[in-house]
Amino acid sequence: MWVLLLLVQMSLFVPPGPAHPGVSGVDAAGTAAVAGGPAAVGGSGATAVVGHSARGGAEGDPSIGEPARCDRVVLSRLYAGFEQADPTLQGELAALAGAQDWRGGLRELREAAARFDSGALPSLLALAVLKDLDSVELFREVVRQGSDDAAVALAAYVLGQWRDNFSYSTLLVGLMRPRCRGACVAGLLAGVVSLTHHPYLRPLLQLVHRASPSGEARVAAAAWLASAAGRTTANEVRATLSEVLVGEDLARDAELLPVRVLAMWGLARLSETDCETALAAGLAGMQKSTDETGRQRLARAILVAGLPCLKKGDGADDRMQGLLDSAGWTSSMVADRTRFASWLPPVFLEGGERTRFGLVERAEDASAQLPLACRRRLSSAESYGPAAVSRGWVRRPELKELARQAAGWIPMQGFDRYEFTPRQPTWWPSWIDITIDDGPQPTMFRLRGILDALDRWGVRATFFFIGGNMARLAVAHPEEGTELMRRVLLSGHRLGYHSIGHDTKYDWHLQFFTPEQIRDDVDLYEEVVTATIGLQWERRWARLPGGMGRSHANVRQGLELAGLHDHVHWNVDQEHWGTGTSAGHLRELARRLVKSRRPTVVLLHETAPLGRQLDAFIEGVFEATCDGEVRFSPGRTPECLQPSVPARAPAP
Repeated sequence: MWVLLLLVQMSLFVPPGPAHPGVSGVDAAGTAAVAGGPAAVGGSGATAVVGHSARGGAEGDPSIGEPARCDRVVLSRLYAGFEQADPTLQGELAALAGAQDWRGGLRELREAAARFDSGALPSLLALAVLKDLDSVELFREVVRQGSDDAAVALAAYVLGQWRDNFSYSTLLVGLMRPRCRGACVAGLLAGVVSLTHHPYLRPLLQLVHRASPSGEARVAAAAWLASAAGRTTANEVRATLSEVLVGEDLARDAELLPVRVLAMWGLARLSETDCETALAAGLAGMQKSTDETGRQRLARAILVAGLPCLKKGDGADDRMQGLLDSAGWTSSMVADRTRFASWLPPVFLEGGERTRFGLVERAEDASAQLPLACRRRLSSAESYGPAAVSRGWVRRPELKELARQAAGWIPMQGFDRYEFTPRQPTWWPSWIDITIDDGPQPTMFRLRGILDALDRWGVRATFFFIGGNMARLAVAHPEEGTELMRRVLLSGHRLGYHSIGHDTKYDWHLQFFTPEQIRDDVDLYEEVVTATIGLQWERRWARLPGGMGRSHANVRQGLELAGLHDHVHWNVDQEHWGTGTSAGHLRELARRLVKSRRPTVVLLHETAPLGRQLDAFIEGVFEATCDGEVRFSPGRTPECLQPSVPARAPAP
């Protein structure tokens, strides 16, 4: 009898859960709570009955019939109806997973985030907070789609936090193409500058500052450049940052507030005078604003910008306290938001309706389908948000996995067909092509000497320029460098893709890019060509850095996806032609290549002696091809009137 009474008492007793329930285990109460029945999630708005708990038996207690805790078992039952739930409930479920550090619903979260709309934002944040690094390609695709500004801003910020160095081209393309505004642009910049392996970052951002069609992108790039602006860029950067802070109510357009925060931040770092200008503009904007919310947002923006002059001068303490009162912040909150690396999370969506990403202010305001314990968990999760995204490191993918993903790819007809350079002199053999890699170098005399030698004989070559080198030359020498690069195309030479960064380190090579990432790199390359040369680029030929990975299916698929032909390889390189090679050796090499009639692609690099060497090599080709009468006219290329070799026969 006593045993029976003891069992009855044990069945009625449920120990109270902790004040902040975690996910480190499922207690007996949680298990018993779910065992009572299924969760009615979604549908016609029926109240969820997730189970029964005897805890709190007093009449009128709202917890009767609901679980005592919102643990992983409860979440599992709730997520069983995730697909049928309305967007609001899906957002709250996503927030619960992130706040509870529960990874059991990753599949549902990924599917919801893949909608690429504003309703997918809570699921995207949950995946970021849960550090689901396997979803990195999903975050990249959000940036590419650009369908929702807030989602793009969040995805770009997360890619930076995860140190996804393979995505720098994806983010920079977003800055070069005006697909979003305001906070979205700020998010893209924050993502780019957070990466740890970004070749040519400064010249590329200088190019964004000068050439992007997006005014917000130019301001964002100028703000970052201001932190290390040299004499050649300071005045240009100052003008860009000052313009956005003058002439209108700074708090009026909430969408552009993050860009104005960046402008103040950047201007304050140019000089003490610029710092005062930025602060004066912000304070004047607050005085003009008649909207209390606008004043609060602008006060927070001034504090977040971390202006070095904020605590200087007469009345600095009163000014600081006034800003804190208007912002509704404390000094400790400001300290967390004054570093450039941390300004974004509390700013880029602050004050918007979607800031809380599915969280609710009070438990009774949450969806009725959620158990009360889960509603309370949502309303108490104050630290949940973009700032909760921890740092990670996206490692390079395995080649086997990339090969598996591209296993079904079938190349289009003619994808691997190489066409020898047209419009050559009549005596030039149609089976020999000259290709020159890795330019344009900062020492412009190299490229100028190469072009002089080619133009002297009327021979055309294919230049495989590095995108970062083009940006660097255009920034360092805006007029002379640009004119020299234009000369390449205006002289009839071809320009081929050779990557943005030319990284030949094994872990960072293009062979580890997905097809979509290769397309992003080519897209950025085209933007660089347009911004630096200003002429239309024939998007056709490509060569991988070092020629590595040319046989991988993911690489070849990426080239086709980008609208390029297969990798242009070579069969004559530095082993036959080095910097110390004599003119006699090059003439002999030319004669052998002419007589062999073997299709030959010569690989050269933009070196100092290449101009003289090309002159000797082309002269050797001319002599081997033309044993008959030769015509030399001042200012014109040599003509072979009776070539002994049918030079323009179709290449084998």
